Amino acid sequence: MEELEFKNRKKKIEAFKTELKALMNKYNFGKHESDNYNGMEEYYGTDYYFTVDGETWYGETIAEILDEVVGSH
Repeated sequence: MEELEFKNRKKKIEAFKTELKALMNKYNFGKHESDNYNGMEEYYGTDYYFTVDGETWYGETIAEILDEVVGSH
């Protein structure tokens, strides 16, 4: 039963990715990565942003957009 549930989830994930890719293509979205460093040039993470028509949208990170769309459960 667990294997069937896993396969069903995997199918849903793949379908979601296909639809998301089509939606991103429709609106000309891409992705931009921005590494973050503290004042001493020590790496402390990467922020991911959407690009829209080739320009980075710094107003919100992808994670912030997902949090808004999905909300908390």
